[in-house]
Amino acid sequence: MAALLTHRDLLLLQSFIERQLSNIESVGLSVETDDDMAAYKKAIEGAEGAHGIQGLNDPEASYVTPENSYWVKLLDRRGDIVGVNAQRCMIVRRFVDEFDAGGMFSNRKPILDYSMPGLAAEACRIPDLSGSMVIGGGMWIDKAWRGHHLYKSFSPLVQALSLRHFKYDWYGAFYRQTDKHLGLAKEGAGFNNLELLVDGLWPPYGREMKIYLAWKSREEFLDCAAEQVYGWHRGLN
Repeated sequence: MAALLTHRDLLLLQSFIERQLSNIESVGLSVETDDDMAAYKKAIEGAEGAHGIQGLNDPEASYVTPENSYWVKLLDRRGDIVGVNAQRCMIVRRFVDEFDAGGMFSNRKPILDYSMPGLAAEACRIPDLSGSMVIGGGMWIDKAWRGHHLYKSFSPLVQALSLRHFKYDWYGAFYRQTDKHLGLAKEGAGFNNLELLVDGLWPPYGREMKIYLAWKSREEFLDCAAEQVYGWHRGLN
């Protein structure tokens, strides 16, 4: 079981969340959370330019419930969805082994024909990520809103919400190997840890790709939040 958050942590998280909400609301958008992953699937599959739904967030492929998943939506003034992000919490014993075993993308029923992911040689450099881990994914922002740099507020917002909601030990996300996507991981989502996870078959799309795993610990997230909110590192106070 993940450790509880302290009163000090909770105050920090609320201040951090309010900052991100203020940034998003300043451009005329509002934020809502939803635990209906079927509604998320409908939204992402109908979104122009989106890459579809990953199995770990798909209620037809994985056992998603309000206890382990939710999604966040950005709404314009008309109430139309112009951005989404899904969050899935799972208990892992060692992330790379869990990923290689296949159940991460489909766990509602046994898999008869399992195609193993093309695990990269560099994956051995990923540390033993064990415990409660949230995987953020399925991020989409309508192209009409992409000039507002929403990712820099939207991604940190959902990381904070997930920490308070799930009390995770680790937060991770998958990124394609492009300068754009790896730049978003570092500059937008604030990941300092990235390693090539897949160099071959990527099960969600059924084709060969190069996919990075980005991750951070609970403490890393809280330290970054404190620096942004208070201007100091938690370990120094």
